Amino acid sequence: HAYDRKKKMWEADRLPTANPTPIDVAGAGDSILACSAVMLASGANIWEAALCGTVGAGGQISRIGNIPLRQDEIIQLLQGYAG
Repeated sequence: HAYDRKKKMWEADRLPTANPTPIDVAGAGDSILACSAVMLASGANIWEAALCGTVGAGGQISRIGNIPLRQDEIIQLLQGYAG
């Protein structure tokens, strides 16, 4: 849920999973927070930040260990998610 100050109401949306077959969930929370925070700091809205965080977490759980995602990996994941 996100509060829209202009409309003065709460909005909700659901994002499909970015990876339905996780290998190792280590780092998923770190990735969703980091990706979302960078997006918000860059001027994205809450929905764009949530999407990037979801895709980042999906990429993180596709490998073993909490290894930080590189920028090029996140871009590739977003392009693949968009179809």
